[in-house]
Amino acid sequence: MTRRLRTLMLAASPRQPWITAKNLLLWHRVRKDPEAVAIWNKYFDARQYLAENRDVAKGNVDPLVHFLLRGNEEGRNPSRGFDTRYYLGRYPDVAASGINALLHFAGFGHREGRTLNDPFVEAAAQPVIANPASINNSWRADYPLVTVVIPCFNYGHLVEQAIRSVLNQTYPDLEIIVVEGGSTDPASIAEVRRLEALGLSRTRFLFRDERHLAGDNRNFGIGFARGRYICCLDADDLLRPVYIEVAVFLAEVFGYDLVTPSVQCFGGSDPAWLVPDPSFPAILEENQVATAALFRRSVWAHVGGFRDWGVGAEHIPEDWDFWIRFLGHGFSGKSIREPLLLYRVHENSLTRQSTLELHRQRDVLRKANADLCAGIANHAQPLRPVVNRWANLSSVDDTPGILFATPFLTIGGAEKLLRTLAQRVIARGLRLIVITSRSLPDSVPDDSRSFERITPHVYPLSGLFSSDQVSGEFLRYLIRRYSVQTLMLAGCEFVYHLLPALKKEFPNLTVVDQLFNGDAHVYNNRHYSGSIDATIVPSDALSDSLVHGHGADPATIHVIPHGIPLPAETGETPPALPAAARGRILIGFFGRLSREKAADVFVEIVRALAKEPDLFFIMTGEGPERDCIRDQIRKYGLEDRIYAPGFVENVEPLMRAADIVVLPSRIDGMPLALLEAGALGKPVVASRVGSIPTIVQDHEFLCEAGDVSAFCRSILRLARDPELRQRMGAAARSRVDARYSSDRMLEAYERLLWPAGEVQACKKAAT
Repeated sequence: MTRRLRTLMLAASPRQPWITAKNLLLWHRVRKDPEAVAIWNKYFDARQYLAENRDVAKGNVDPLVHFLLRGNEEGRNPSRGFDTRYYLGRYPDVAASGINALLHFAGFGHREGRTLNDPFVEAAAQPVIANPASINNSWRADYPLVTVVIPCFNYGHLVEQAIRSVLNQTYPDLEIIVVEGGSTDPASIAEVRRLEALGLSRTRFLFRDERHLAGDNRNFGIGFARGRYICCLDADDLLRPVYIEVAVFLAEVFGYDLVTPSVQCFGGSDPAWLVPDPSFPAILEENQVATAALFRRSVWAHVGGFRDWGVGAEHIPEDWDFWIRFLGHGFSGKSIREPLLLYRVHENSLTRQSTLELHRQRDVLRKANADLCAGIANHAQPLRPVVNRWANLSSVDDTPGILFATPFLTIGGAEKLLRTLAQRVIARGLRLIVITSRSLPDSVPDDSRSFERITPHVYPLSGLFSSDQVSGEFLRYLIRRYSVQTLMLAGCEFVYHLLPALKKEFPNLTVVDQLFNGDAHVYNNRHYSGSIDATIVPSDALSDSLVHGHGADPATIHVIPHGIPLPAETGETPPALPAAARGRILIGFFGRLSREKAADVFVEIVRALAKEPDLFFIMTGEGPERDCIRDQIRKYGLEDRIYAPGFVENVEPLMRAADIVVLPSRIDGMPLALLEAGALGKPVVASRVGSIPTIVQDHEFLCEAGDVSAFCRSILRLARDPELRQRMGAAARSRVDARYSSDRMLEAYERLLWPAGEVQACKKAAT
């Protein structure tokens, strides 16, 4: 089928027809405006779009039409110079309209003063004229850089959790001041006294005899602070491990006076509050700053600290008033879009203390700050230049570091493998740093927390920073600060493009690329091969493809088959299945609901076999195709033939219950689900893609991807022959036992990665 025909079919698709028509009409209008066309051409790079979206290239669709009509809603970028998700997130009216982000910016946004880059990048490009003073980062060696003040009023039962969340921060150059603010509950005071007796490191306790309000207690604690930066944490809230480090990085490197985290509620409810960059006069309309924002102590002194406003009907959020004065005096603010403050929702939460309506609070604050409101046009100040940017961000120690770079962390085989390797890194006494570069859609579960249980150094760059430039600077900071000797990529497009510069800046850095399959990232692997020291692949077939098909140097290719912990025999109760499954042969799909895993093909297989009365189907998983798969199941009326519980934390009981496992992948490497099925003695029918043929020895049960008829024939053959199922399952279990154990895999990784790190550590010690 020609590109033109495929493109016409895309444009004529009934999917969201009004939005399609709106974008096509606007495109026709924009093409007549030379200025708009120039902006579009500047930020739309067809070659780069195809290189970074291989599915579009394989689909033989015009890249411009695909981005115009589909790429925008899928969050794809027209080039590395334009962040679609950032623009739509910054301007909800554009997102709600359905208009393509770049099309909107070219046609309207640039004239309306809308921005498409991180404010730091724009400000840094301007000469500093209005405020010629610079920031000197030099700081007393005997003073901590950060002071966290925790006022406690009747929260003695919760304050230890708050303290521990600060002590567990990845940035250790801090002190904690707990202010017991005259609690009326004797038990609360006694608990704070108990904590004081524990002698917690870097923690001081101050006690006040009479009741004081929140702002006064914060001011009291800040008066004893030795840090350049202050963070006021409420006693019932918690900080994520990387918050202080990221906030200090933004303040020290770029000169921001105020850095605020976004907020994740927990307890009574769980909404998230993603804060915008705080600014004046916008701060007069709503509070744009979280209570636990990091700010310069010198500015606190300059604007007069916090002011209290009474309780109940007289209460005004004292922190909102403080941020108004902070920003109104021309000091700069920056937001972190990742929710790094955990806000506890309960009956006594601070947000429930004020009974005054929001518009009345706003009026009171405007009147109280009338002097600032009088000169609104003169408040914005450019960022000041920073002297000694890295003075307080140098290397923490000589512990060798290994950095994993991956696009995201979800529930899947790749993440399971990396998690197993991460645990071995920590067990060997090395430091592990993990970065991700892309945000996940709501339909895909985020599994970052499982890695945070292994290492606190988990950094979701797309949520922490609003531009690739700042993310790249932070990556360089991580390599320097944590003595990273080995950088291991696992499909991270963002880091691929930085490799030449990183190798130039860090010549002793060993770069290892983990290729899970021969499709998605081979182009980048070969394009940046001069900056990659070693490439790990799961099979000889993929190694041969790289060497003979792409000209790779055989000495740089290392075959390490994936491995899994071998399952133990268990007497656990079989999983609860629908009554319709009883007495039937169970056919299972266990994988991500995504295009590459071909969950839609599995539904087509079920549809084709629906008339077979002895078969029942299990389908677990979450992913970007979730809604489409559910619609497909309803469309075919298969609700009573497929048990689809969605995401399942532990699929092993369901896989044990299955008689046959099906992997209909369009693109795959060496899927762990295949190994897990083999370890449980399950026969498999799978696609002939990636490294799957190296595991499924009986090639009669390998089918061409998308060949529903072939899958059905193989499934029926196994379903009708229990002896064949048993024989294939036993053979699969033997292969996994012999070649694919996690211990075997980890030993191979250690032989490749650890010696290089030890050699570099010795070189560093010698110099």
